[in-house]
Amino acid sequence: TNNDYPETYYGVDDDDVAIENWDGLDDVKSYVESHDMSSTAALDGLAALMDIDEFINYYIIEIYSGNYDWPENNSKAWRDLSEMSPWRWMLFDLDIAFGKAASVDHNTLFIAQDPNNTTGRNPPKSTVVFRKLLENEAFRHEFSQRFMSHLNSTFLLNRVESAIDQFADNIADEIDRHYQMWGRSDGWSTKNHSEWLFKLQLLKNFAAQRPAIQRDHFLSLFSGKGDT
Repeated sequence: TNNDYPETYYGVDDDDVAIENWDGLDDVKSYVESHDMSSTAALDGLAALMDIDEFINYYIIEIYSGNYDWPENNSKAWRDLSEMSPWRWMLFDLDIAFGKAASVDHNTLFIAQDPNNTTGRNPPKSTVVFRKLLENEAFRHEFSQRFMSHLNSTFLLNRVESAIDQFADNIADEIDRHYQMWGRSDGWSTKNHSEWLFKLQLLKNFAAQRPAIQRDHFLSLFSGKGDT
């Protein structure tokens, strides 16, 4: 999550890149707090400050994966200072997602918009943008429909299992050396091959159960709003 990311993937010179967490995104937070975000005009105005379309994509993967250490932590956005482009979010640090630190029914959707800091990882400064955007019917509809579309395509069990197997194969030749250097009996590290296989299966179990749970979370939050 350094300046190399925008340069590598978007061709933006690293000298022109600004990267901020929620503490540095005062322009975005102030805008949503000072405007009636249910209006089309307010949503259009926000689009000049942040890439709303990519914000939706970013929140979908964070919420689906049940990232426990989010949204206050591990949230960063970048912009091109030479053009003062809209802020775009960066996905990183999912090491305690997919059931690593919380159960498969972790309600990340609710936490991401809750103003009450329910987990100690979601203070109001980290939920206000999403919470205010959900006041807008068009945003709420697009977010909900896109999320459901991903549950029915991107996050299908066979596709996620295939990705897990592919990434596991990519590091299979290195995993023994990983145990030797980092393996500890602390509940977090993987100390031998059988434990690694067990944890890979836990990821697959999460992928099998998460979509149905996610749909329940949407029904609970958006019931009666016509978006589910």
